Amino acid sequence: MNKRTDHWGGSTENRFRIIKEILQQSRAVVGDYPILAKINAYEKSADGMRLEEAIVIAKYLEKYGCDAIEVSNGIIEDVFWFSRGNFPFDIIVEDNFRLKNIPGFLRPLIKPVLEKQLQSPQPYSLFNLNSAKQIRKAVNIPVIVVGGIRKLSEIRDIIENDRCDFVSMAKPLIIEPNLVQKFKTGAQDESKCTNCNYCVIGIEARPLKCYYGRTNNFRRSSEKDHF
Repeated sequence: MNKRTDHWGGSTENRFRIIKEILQQSRAVVGDYPILAKINAYEKSADGMRLEEAIVIAKYLEKYGCDAIEVSNGIIEDVFWFSRGNFPFDIIVEDNFRLKNIPGFLRPLIKPVLEKQLQSPQPYSLFNLNSAKQIRKAVNIPVIVVGGIRKLSEIRDIIENDRCDFVSMAKPLIIEPNLVQKFKTGAQDESKCTNCNYCVIGIEARPLKCYYGRTNNFRRSSEKDHF
């Protein structure tokens, strides 16, 4: 999205300049306190991030003092490339800022149009792992992978087989904030998250919570209805 032609834009080095300055000045303030960066390794848009450039940026981050890198993908304009799973059509029609002001007589047409046009890419699990592994080969600081990590067996495979240094989870901790404790005690070995993605759209207008793929859950007035 950076279309500047001065020393803040153009080349990867120039576009990284603002991050470099933020990183250096942050380091001056926090001293030895860890600074982590989350970056995309891929974006769907034609002029978006690609793995080759992400590797260059990862090297810059290491050079200028970043302590670890979390590898993700996609931006909001990529729709569900960044999240994967089912499209929450009902809550999109209800809450999405682009659609909720559409005249009432047109609203019944939105869902079938979206269902026809939108498809989530595969796979739904571990979809950033290969990119994270490639970035990890290029740097000497820890690399964290996020995206579609749902099972304890997946986490063990990633860590024990030296694929990445750490794993990160988001949606599994929305539905089960105590999921890590459940893993540790053996009470559970897989997240209950169904990848319904209601939470992804729900945060546009509501508090962050799990709706568990149920339309009536986001239409209730109570914010205490958690799963």
